[in-house]
Amino acid sequence: MAKKAAEMGPDHSMRLEALGKWCDAFSGVLGAASASALNVMNFPERVDDSVLFIFVDFLPGAKSPYTHDIVDAEIVPLSVVRARALAEAAAFPSGEPPAQRLATFERTLAPRPDMIRVLLRDRRFSLSYTTPFVVARNIRHCKHDPLWFEHLQMCVTRPVRPRERP
Repeated sequence: MAKKAAEMGPDHSMRLEALGKWCDAFSGVLGAASASALNVMNFPERVDDSVLFIFVDFLPGAKSPYTHDIVDAEIVPLSVVRARALAEAAAFPSGEPPAQRLATFERTLAPRPDMIRVLLRDRRFSLSYTTPFVVARNIRHCKHDPLWFEHLQMCVTRPVRPRERP
């Protein structure tokens, strides 16, 4: 991805690097939110058959680690993600043969034991950042957070400074 971003220009490289650092800074809350989003506490099979897309906006000039805001999320069955990837490969051919692109996709998003697949996507950027999160073996003992999206937004959004009073 870094190579493709570099080919697209310095803005893309900078955005991809910032997204990776943002993900590293907030990996704990992203992992917990992902587990609740997929509700793997009650449906552990979702680890193997679903992908969580988290859509973010890059905030130019923002101080690390608050370089992105979460704007949306969706849970997509892996079969649908695979079909989208194949359609995108056909619509936007590259120098890479379709079979090789599919192999790259399969390697990137293949089910791994106890790993939740998450794709972080800057809405204005054509590449995504793939992040697997480890699911604790005793996840069934954790509590599902039905407000995971709102709580995730609160944790990763720039802190709001209190109003200054005259």
